Amino acid sequence: MKKIIYLSVCLLAFASGFFTLGASDNAAHAEENALTLLETGARMITEGRYPEAIDVLSRAIYKEFPPEYQSDSNYAIIYANRGDAYFFSGFNKEALEDYTSALELDPGITEVLINRGVIYEKRGEKEKALKDYATAIERDSMLSIAYKNRGLLYQDMKKYREALDDFNQYVILNATDADIYAVRGSLYLEMKEYKLAEADFNRALYLKPENGESYRNMAKVNIATKQYKKAVENLNRAISKNPDDAEAFLLRSKAREALGDAAGTAADKKKALELNPNLTK
Repeated sequence: MKKIIYLSVCLLAFASGFFTLGASDNAAHAEENALTLLETGARMITEGRYPEAIDVLSRAIYKEFPPEYQSDSNYAIIYANRGDAYFFSGFNKEALEDYTSALELDPGITEVLINRGVIYEKRGEKEKALKDYATAIERDSMLSIAYKNRGLLYQDMKKYREALDDFNQYVILNATDADIYAVRGSLYLEMKEYKLAEADFNRALYLKPENGESYRNMAKVNIATKQYKKAVENLNRAISKNPDDAEAFLLRSKAREALGDAAGTAADKKKALELNPNLTK
């Protein structure tokens, strides 16, 4: 399964509470201060206007807040938001610098630790990412995304038991997230824990029946346990969800070969090769 990186997006709250987004860019510019600029920049991020958000939030850093909002924590929010804008614009170095600045101003912004951990992962600095995720969990044991990100990183590092511990904790906090069951099922599959993998793929499909990848992964369990007819059934479902799934055709060819279906085996191998010439090599 392709690894997913999860970012804790857009911190839109002040230390003193939540604010209301401004009505227009022009109105915010007319009474330009750190508050109005932060409101405008945050809204631009939600609208996907990242370069504009970077410009607006860069101005906000050098402005003052109204007296009731003047605090280091609120400047930390500016840096955190600009870090998000940089991240979504592909400027990871600048995003990392902003997240670090936000944490220097307010170490208590736990979500920024998640975001900085994501950047560290993208830079290949896995130990730093693990440290940020661990610190986030220490500060807020209910912050589920920290468990999910750290579990995915542990899985990538082939530290399977540590990954399972994090995925199990995440499931406690988010029992209806189909994706985590699919991820954990893939980990169990890699560990050859086939019954546990099957249970997780079943749960993933119950929650998200349109997910062809889970049918394909279930078929991998079937093939590993020599349940070839079930494998073909699940691969038929996977292909019905995604007719361009080359791996599903290749797997079905193996299941059909085990069942003695020579014609089906040849047809599936041919289709897999057409869809992805490198898959069967």
